[in-house]
Amino acid sequence: MDDQDKKTILLVEDEVSFRTIYQDMLESGNFNVLTAEDGEAGLNIALTQKPDLVLLDLNLPKLHGFEVLKKIRANESTGNMPIIILTVQGSDKEIKQGTDLGATDYLVKGLVTAMETFKRINAALAAARPALTTYRVEVKERLLDAIALEEELHLGLYFNCPACRMEVSLELTPDPAKDGKHSFSGRFVCPVCKKEF
Repeated sequence: MDDQDKKTILLVEDEVSFRTIYQDMLESGNFNVLTAEDGEAGLNIALTQKPDLVLLDLNLPKLHGFEVLKKIRANESTGNMPIIILTVQGSDKEIKQGTDLGATDYLVKGLVTAMETFKRINAALAAARPALTTYRVEVKERLLDAIALEEELHLGLYFNCPACRMEVSLELTPDPAKDGKHSFSGRFVCPVCKKEF
């Protein structure tokens, strides 16, 4: 995988041993990893570097994890950033408070395996992807291979629908399987009879 295609995760963790374990685990899963040792540093990195996801401990020096969560959510440019709380604190009250403040997920250290952690991270990243947009393009030219394409699709001249004679449009949809690349799936559609070619 190209480095530009790798997702970046910010790990906000004050305990060196936990930070090392999780950083090694994430890097082995092909993620870029940013780290912060306290809440203030974590908030600063989240706001300035805008990682794809934040793994956030709660009991942090300088700024508690819940405060970091609130401030990230309050900022317009990071308000929708996936944030997974990763902590030893797992009471019902703390889990409810975390989710009420906008945590994407809540994981308790020692109760989730590495595989489950990856699964939950990938689920949060997938849910954060923007909805696909379809682009509609009018085809006006009969250049290069356009004539051969008209014939192969059994269209009329200048990309007209054979059923109703309206000009068809080329609909382009970004291909989610090619994340980060400008790849599209395409189809011709008649705007009137909705026939696809």
